[in-house]
Amino acid sequence: MSKRAFTPFSRTSYAAPVDTFESWYGHAGAEVYSDTTPGGDGSPATAAADAGVAIVGGGAAAVAAIVAWQQHPRGQRPALLWIAAPEANGSGVAYQTSDPQHRLNVRARRMSVLESEPDDFVEYLAVRDGSADTEAFYPRADYGSYLHARLRAALEEEDCEAWGTEVIGAHGHADGSWELLGADGQRRRVHALVLAPGAMPPRCLRGIAPELVDRGSYRVDPWQFTRAAGDLPRRPDVIIIGSGLTAVDLALTAAHRYPDARIHMLSRHGLLPATQTRAGPLPPGETASLLARMEAQPRLCAWLREIRAAMLAAPDWRSVMESLRHETTHLWQALAVPERARFLRHLRTWWDSARHRMAPEIDAQLRRLMAEGRLQICAGRLLSARAADAGAVVIAWQPRGSEITRLQRAELVLQACGLETRIGAAASPLIGSLIEHGHARADALGLGLSVDSDNALVDARGHTHSAWLLGALARGSLWECTAIPDIREQAARVIDAVCSRAGHVGRCGRSAHGSVFARS
Repeated sequence: MSKRAFTPFSRTSYAAPVDTFESWYGHAGAEVYSDTTPGGDGSPATAAADAGVAIVGGGAAAVAAIVAWQQHPRGQRPALLWIAAPEANGSGVAYQTSDPQHRLNVRARRMSVLESEPDDFVEYLAVRDGSADTEAFYPRADYGSYLHARLRAALEEEDCEAWGTEVIGAHGHADGSWELLGADGQRRRVHALVLAPGAMPPRCLRGIAPELVDRGSYRVDPWQFTRAAGDLPRRPDVIIIGSGLTAVDLALTAAHRYPDARIHMLSRHGLLPATQTRAGPLPPGETASLLARMEAQPRLCAWLREIRAAMLAAPDWRSVMESLRHETTHLWQALAVPERARFLRHLRTWWDSARHRMAPEIDAQLRRLMAEGRLQICAGRLLSARAADAGAVVIAWQPRGSEITRLQRAELVLQACGLETRIGAAASPLIGSLIEHGHARADALGLGLSVDSDNALVDARGHTHSAWLLGALARGSLWECTAIPDIREQAARVIDAVCSRAGHVGRCGRSAHGSVFARS
């Protein structure tokens, strides 16, 4: 391991800008960082040597970009500067969990972080454990370890440098280069910029009494609960706001941590993720025919009819979802913005349930909890949450299709409403700086930042330059951008573009040194 890669980084604290946009979460004032901020000690920011490309982020999307860069032979790729918080290890939020009940929802054979090495994750498991089940849904902690191992290997490259800081400002120059300001007061100039910041931190829903968050009986960050659940009285009631994959993880953790608890999931539709099967895609001819019919009439109602008919005709409806998976971004971009907005209003929940499915063993655990009377799924809308006696919480909620307001007492309420990507909710000074200087803009639906079909960041005038975006913040433009198979494909494409721009054309296949996990 290179000494440079693990040099301790000093932690620098700073105040994040506050949201300026009205949303269903509420409204707050604003403050945006400028790239003219002085160094942390009050002195002018200092500059360091140039780098070819900076990859900003500490999670799976950043690692996918870094290892895609590593696959290009040295001398045919620009020097890399990886920038992330000092504590970042490549696992990000999703794969930091240590709870073995939290499992991947994709089989091991499809979880390589490398587009050019589809068996990479399986090889890692085989070397580590002596064998690997390609069809298994492994614990997410195992995937976090894999990402960390891949990142460590990349950091050993001589033309790779790590900078442990938060980027709080970015300014683009006329020659296409970028000047980046770190929270530690350092400035670096790079010739290309790849952003992989992950989702924004979650914000508290409307109607929640602030004192509940302060005392910890209402948890806004779902992963904070899994790291430090805390004690509850005997036979507690635990309410989870949401019923997607994150909510399922919280239910399993709560059921294990509090064996006598009654767990209630509350979401608008009360819809759990569907369960994975071994269904593969439709035959190529059927897939091509379905896509042709959809492309001929790019309207949501027509697509819904076609997809429903295909699902009814298929032996397993999941085959239709598998067939559409590689074409979803193309189809999404073919829809007019009003049609996309209609999808978000009426079909998003159903799509997410069918697309982001859970492992069969997780489904079995949930069914067992429901059969034992320990888990209840409720369809309805949260109205408010207020403090009750003995440290408890009382929520007011309205069942779906009803005008009656019901009250439910609980000892703990957990918020699990999905990824926060709206730029109005950005707690990131970097995103604020890009928006302020016109280097980026929100997408038309307000789901994140605007990018083109190649993940290039679109500026305020509608132009692209030398910056790219990976991960959840590209959702409004690409829709499919958070699953590992999508991330690795997009990361490979972005790094190809970076190398091509630097004068290095073409993507190598397997790197010259082979898999870092190959057996000796």
